[in-house]
Amino acid sequence: MMGSVKVSIIVPMYNVEKYIEKCIASTYEQSLEENDFELVIVDDESPDNSLEIAREIEKKHGNIKIISQKNKGLGGARNTGIQHASGDYLLFLDSDDTLLKSSLPPILSLAEERELDILEFGAQGVNGNEDIVFKVSNSSKGNIFNGISYYNNTVYLGSACNKLYRRAFLLEKRLLFREKVYAEDFEFNTRALYYAEKVEAIDIIVASWLQNEQSITRDRNLAKKDKYIADIISNLTHLTAFREQYRDKEDEATKAFFSERFTMLNIDIFYQLFKNSYPLNRIREVRKELKEKGLLHTTHPVRDKKKNLFRKVLMNNSFVFGIVQFSKRLIRS
Repeated sequence: MMGSVKVSIIVPMYNVEKYIEKCIASTYEQSLEENDFELVIVDDESPDNSLEIAREIEKKHGNIKIISQKNKGLGGARNTGIQHASGDYLLFLDSDDTLLKSSLPPILSLAEERELDILEFGAQGVNGNEDIVFKVSNSSKGNIFNGISYYNNTVYLGSACNKLYRRAFLLEKRLLFREKVYAEDFEFNTRALYYAEKVEAIDIIVASWLQNEQSITRDRNLAKKDKYIADIISNLTHLTAFREQYRDKEDEATKAFFSERFTMLNIDIFYQLFKNSYPLNRIREVRKELKEKGLLHTTHPVRDKKKNLFRKVLMNNSFVFGIVQFSKRLIRS
């Protein structure tokens, strides 16, 4: 591949033979020359024909890297992509998602021109019929912030798949994803935003995300829900230790940043317990565990109005929580 690679598109691949061809095709509809970008496909020990499909496509292009590895989960596959990428910027694209036509050039130009560490862009969700079910876009109106100020002033998305990351920034700060855990994006972005000096938001919609019924937020498998809750607690533990490294440098803005991030993770835990009708004694056990580990964060307000209402009404009132859970069970019976 000749010349400087502007962006590496990192595609973790696992059990996506129905989607991978369309995903890859969308990266070649970007009005970019092939030597301007590379596609880093990480085969995470996929059990289906995804690798064979990707290999056939690879024969037609000179800018595809395919790396096969033992299964490390989504975070581990992304880490392998980071380690093999050569682009100035990195974009994470899940293998059942796509990029909108010619959406990359304007965001790449902006990121390069302003030497951003992170550029956040818009995304849309689509169902299996390709109907758009939601759109999210926002703008920092041309303003560049450090990561803490950006987060405290901008409401956007928690995903790693609606952002450009400057590769040198990730390497310098040794930013990698936690492997084989759920909610790895939230944990990763908390550290990335803490370190970032130049962050901007743009309202161009770039990514189209398939709303997969097998995702953890929709899956009814209780064992997976248990792991999800355990992983959130693990992420809280990890981020608390991360915060402690820099506690002596913490100003009010940084304190607010961590308080909201930790409260959001607590809300996620208790919402899963509530949504999946866990018994009240289990909910109390989780609350006790969080409190004993110094991970319980329920008093700080969050900007999402629905989540903040859940925090105020249910998370800080176990009696009300119990009554609502009992009512849900009564209705179902």
